[in-house]
Amino acid sequence: MSVDTRGREASQRALAAVDRIHVPDASELVMSRRRRQLTRIAVLGVASIFVVTAGLLSVIDSVSGPARTQRVQVRPTTPSIAKAKIEFREVRLTVPLTGSLAGESCPAPATLFSAPEGEMFADRTGKVCYILSPVLLTGAGIDSASAAYDAASSQWLVDMKWDNDEFLTKIARPFVGKEIAIVSDGLVQSTPTINPGITGSNIEIGGNFNRTDAINLAAAIMGVASSAVHVDISGATP
Repeated sequence: MSVDTRGREASQRALAAVDRIHVPDASELVMSRRRRQLTRIAVLGVASIFVVTAGLLSVIDSVSGPARTQRVQVRPTTPSIAKAKIEFREVRLTVPLTGSLAGESCPAPATLFSAPEGEMFADRTGKVCYILSPVLLTGAGIDSASAAYDAASSQWLVDMKWDNDEFLTKIARPFVGKEIAIVSDGLVQSTPTINPGITGSNIEIGGNFNRTDAINLAAAIMGVASSAVHVDISGATP
């Protein structure tokens, strides 16, 4: 009995072990292969996306890099930089190009009798030359310049707005009653007389301007094209 019992128990344990062993059928094997293939494809797809994205970023960087450099290179010609080229100088002598000087370039200061010390500049019309002092102030602190019609005086003016008080301290106060030349590109654009009573950072420049004169002077001060100048006719229609 004991022998038979042990045999039966061994047989039962063997059968139980066999039952625990799972032998997949053909359909399960096919599904397993498909899952592995899909997993492989998904991994390859993600890797491809990373590769393509990296390539695109490289191309974008190579294209946008020169564009950024180009924008930096053109900054020196923007109005904020061009304004610094405007110079304010005291007028020491006015030399009309008339008579024997008509049609000629400006003479050397040394050839003029009792000529004060200074540099010679022609005005933008080519009809007058000026001996000017060294630079008193540049236009770097100018915030804006615009043309405006003043109904009270019935004339065109140029409004300059400064972001500091340099014009007040270096020009308006020490040169009351004197002519100050506004020089741009080596030419005298205007020679307004400094009137007393200037106290702020908003400066009006008058000089029997017509509309075109005022616009051109504002454009020269700002270093922009005439078409970019703001024109204010709110006072009245000229």
